[in-house]
Amino acid sequence: MQAIAVKDTGIGIARENLQHIFEAFRQVDQTFTRKYSGTGLGLAIVKSLVQMMEGTITVESELGKGSKFQVEFPRFIRKHQEMDKLKNNSAKLLPTIDD
Repeated sequence: MQAIAVKDTGIGIARENLQHIFEAFRQVDQTFTRKYSGTGLGLAIVKSLVQMMEGTITVESELGKGSKFQVEFPRFIRKHQEMDKLKNNSAKLLPTIDD
């Protein structure tokens, strides 16, 4: 496995909110007057891409101290036929919006 970690010293995420942070359009602060902007898509997209590459993403966080995200990928890439099969199934992983 290959691993990449990103750590910050930001505001952190409360333990009870960690289970929701990879959901599309989800933000810890759901109010209209929130201090931090964004759409709530970034982590959902990252998780989908990581899963398409057969990896995993984890998070550790503490309020007032920051967060650490770690992504792990397999060391070897699958054959092209297997990747095509995985791409066809990827639509199930990506967030969708109905008009």
